[in-house]
Amino acid sequence: MKNHLGSEIAPPRSDSQGGAVAFPQLARLLRGLMEAMIGVPPEVKSRFADESLCRRCGRCCYCGVQVQGRMVALKDLPCKHLDYLPDGRAACKVYPLREKTGWCHPISVKSVRKELYPADCPYLEGLAGYRGKTELSAEEFESLKPVLRKIFKRRPKPEYVRARDWERLIRDTLGLPEDG
Repeated sequence: MKNHLGSEIAPPRSDSQGGAVAFPQLARLLRGLMEAMIGVPPEVKSRFADESLCRRCGRCCYCGVQVQGRMVALKDLPCKHLDYLPDGRAACKVYPLREKTGWCHPISVKSVRKELYPADCPYLEGLAGYRGKTELSAEEFESLKPVLRKIFKRRPKPEYVRARDWERLIRDTLGLPEDG
């Protein structure tokens, strides 16, 4: 017997009372379909609780915006609570309370779907199709400035961004009037 992809599958087995036992291949196929719908397989989800995987790079702590079908990191807009230790590792000034801020995104299926973490984040290693938040080269950023100007025109400053960082992005980087 073949499945819809043309692969051979074994016929159903019977249990000791003559009842049919589910196809192991069908079960795997259904699990795969469920994972595809959800987007994150269990082996990746199981990493979400392991804080030791975090490299403390801080790249997930920069504002991201959807531009031309991809999530783009804005290096001018770090979270106002992002800090760097003397050894260069990122640290959060409100880490124990981060989930109460209303803007910090925990490692979760929802955050993964939004591509809020870098493509090389250890939490998402091996996740098929995950592109993650992209850091643009200077040339790419320059080419996207017209699009970013449209996105940020009259957009209010997010609560998680420092006023000086917002003003620098709006006025200096994008060349927009300060009132948006």
